[in-house]
Amino acid sequence: MLRKVLTVSCALMGSASLASQADAQTNPVVTPAPAPDVATSAPAPTPNGPITPTVPEQTKTTEVVPKAANGAPAAAPPPGAIARAAQVVADLVRIYGILRPTVTFSSHAVESFSNPNAGAVTAAANPVLANLPDDSRLSFQVAQTRFGLWVGEKESVRGHLEFDFIDFAKASPTVQALLRLRIAAVEWSPTERLTIAAGQDWDLHAPLNPHGVNLVGGHFQSGNTGFMRHQVKGIYKLGDTLELAGAIGLQGSNATSKDGPIELARMPTLALRATGLLGKLGKLGLSGIITRLRFAPGTNERYAVAGAAGAFGELLPTAALAVRFEAYIGRNLANLGLLGLSNGALADDIDEVGAWLSARQSLFEKHAVYGSYGFAHVFDGDDVVASYGYPPTLPGIVPALSSATPAGTGPGIRWNTAARLGYDYKPVKALALVAEGFWYKTRHVLLAVDDTRVGSDTRHAFGVDVAMVYTF
Repeated sequence: MLRKVLTVSCALMGSASLASQADAQTNPVVTPAPAPDVATSAPAPTPNGPITPTVPEQTKTTEVVPKAANGAPAAAPPPGAIARAAQVVADLVRIYGILRPTVTFSSHAVESFSNPNAGAVTAAANPVLANLPDDSRLSFQVAQTRFGLWVGEKESVRGHLEFDFIDFAKASPTVQALLRLRIAAVEWSPTERLTIAAGQDWDLHAPLNPHGVNLVGGHFQSGNTGFMRHQVKGIYKLGDTLELAGAIGLQGSNATSKDGPIELARMPTLALRATGLLGKLGKLGLSGIITRLRFAPGTNERYAVAGAAGAFGELLPTAALAVRFEAYIGRNLANLGLLGLSNGALADDIDEVGAWLSARQSLFEKHAVYGSYGFAHVFDGDDVVASYGYPPTLPGIVPALSSATPAGTGPGIRWNTAARLGYDYKPVKALALVAEGFWYKTRHVLLAVDDTRVGSDTRHAFGVDVAMVYTF
């Protein structure tokens, strides 16, 4: 009996196996194809080349790779929403920046836009405002470090933001440096030849900067006048050899809580620029800016013309040599937010002239030397107002030098001359080790009370910036 049962069981199992094989032949199992990988574009090139991810080396693992039904490794699941969003951001946004730790030594006091410190040196310091102006000094700085981003940089509509860390009222801050908005602009290119931009951006007038590590101080008030401006501008290319541009903008900046002469003037600036494009040899151009100022709005107000005309160029005679220059003549430039010396007032207009020249020569692959020279000179030196003042005192009491503070009345400089000579070594593409010597000679305007007690109004200072600059 048991033998019969076993015989029947084996027969049934065999029949089931045959049925299963037959079913597999008539209805084969279809293994779904693995989902295709989501297409990813290479990261946008940066000034330092494409980004290469680093994969840590694994020496031991207990991970078991799952197998598909056919024995092959299972396909990776498609990326989630977060991964897709991160890829969209990576394709749309390019972040860049400059880290600039610097050590500055100077033989005498220097100033940064009338503030007696080495944050962004622009002149030899006013002897009234500086502590011990004839003593040498040393400072460590990360000022002028900056970063920015482009959104949709390769699209027809794009946005640009840029910030830096600088506070001219703080000599050598550590965690007290403030973030400053430099650029906030929207650009639209309806055609390949036309670009329209609006926001806070580099002024259309005086578009170049000299070579060097002093990014924020670079020959401003000694020949370089261009700075940031709220403006709407258009740039149009006529073929490959000529570029025409125009802009209307705000006369200057007003950081107080009340509207002042800038807003009450009701008159924007008008700027024009024509640039000849020389291909690989560089470019040459002419530019100008003009407006009408309103001094002391009210019953005693006065209207005056302010503006400048200039020439600029960037020449590349060889692959290793770059030469840049600007020259200008103007009136009441400081009233327009331009970084010149002439600051007009209710009583007088001030005229000035200036220029700078900068050259950089690459040596071998990783070395370069560069130098620059610039000057600015006011024609009406006797009309220049001192840049400082004292609190009220009793009659006959001479105010203490230590009580002098910046008065907000302009640079207070008759003329200013500056020269810089530097060397940089790039051990890798993103890093530059820089030593840059400088020399400034400046003639300040002093109040009558200080003509005899501080010595000469003409000051000089020489020194060096030693910096490790990382660009990304």
